[in-house]
Amino acid sequence: TTYTAVSTAHPKAMLDAIATDESQRDAMQYIKTFREPDAAEHLMADDWRQLREGCHDLPRATFDEHARLLAEPGALDAALNYYRAYRPETGLALGPVTVPTTYVWGNTDVAFGRRAAEGTADFVDAPYTFVELDEGHWISDLQPEPLADAILARVRE
Repeated sequence: TTYTAVSTAHPKAMLDAIATDESQRDAMQYIKTFREPDAAEHLMADDWRQLREGCHDLPRATFDEHARLLAEPGALDAALNYYRAYRPETGLALGPVTVPTTYVWGNTDVAFGRRAAEGTADFVDAPYTFVELDEGHWISDLQPEPLADAILARVRE
């Protein structure tokens, strides 16, 4: 068993970063917007303007394909329910990751900053690899080959 995390830091590393890094706190403000009862309507308004601005590092064609899928009945609400259920403090109960782990992070990620990304290593008690890409948050869309290489390297160890 192995684990490869993409873009998302360990919850305890996130809590540490939020507590100590104002830019990380600011970066997480989008979650409040996603939790609003009418979030779906706001995000879809004006040809998805608000969400498109938040995903500015995605090529327009890629964003449009995601938006098309999210426009299917119930899809956007289902995606937003992840953020509605998310509670950072839940991470306090988590122990360290105990399986070989790779964390793939883009150094221009708008949601997860360097402090959270690098701090993830402190919460892994197993062989650990940190892969930093010159990319933003959408690694699976924009860097699928390096991501696949990192996953394959982990599972082959």
